[in-house]
Amino acid sequence: NPVVVHHLPKSSELKSRVFHPSVTMKDTIKDHKGNLVIQAGRRINPLEYFSWGEPLLILDGTDPEQVEWATHQKGKWVLTKGSPFKLAEEHKRWVYFDQGGIIVRKFRITHLPASIIQKDKHLLIEEGMPS
Repeated sequence: NPVVVHHLPKSSELKSRVFHPSVTMKDTIKDHKGNLVIQAGRRINPLEYFSWGEPLLILDGTDPEQVEWATHQKGKWVLTKGSPFKLAEEHKRWVYFDQGGIIVRKFRITHLPASIIQKDKHLLIEEGMPS
């Protein structure tokens, strides 16, 4: 099993919030011919140019209730705890692991299970399971 970085509590109360992925460019970016691509200071929302793709389902792979929840959701499984290899074999699907807690920190996930889904030009983050 990969090293557990975050011990996040499970929540049965569903909470939702919006994440705006826009960033302000610190540097001017030019192409290989010196043509301006993006001016420093410009605010960019990557979802205006690219799709987020499948939802991410963040879960504790050692909790049978969270694993059962994930089996009824559409999206990529990302574990914060447990064996991705064991679950991949059991459920015949790809299972990922949040190495170093990068996803949990970036999206400020505080409770599990959680999902990250694109809605228009922002991301919807839902934490917990409906009771």
